Amino acid sequence: MVHYQSNRFDNGLTSQADDENFFLTKVGKTSPKAEFEATLSAITKPGGGHARCRFPAGDY
Repeated sequence: MVHYQSNRFDNGLTSQADDENFFLTKVGKTSPKAEFEATLSAITKPGGGHARCRFPAGDY
């Protein structure tokens, strides 16, 4: 689960996570939709344990 906050000066969103390695997509810091779609893709692929290992709480 990733938490996003509204930007003060535009209508965008920014994640509270600061490490670019935290995200599955290059735009994950500012695009919850892209990050959500990448997460679904990663966990539904055979051998998709990669996303599950990085975010084990998502399985519960």
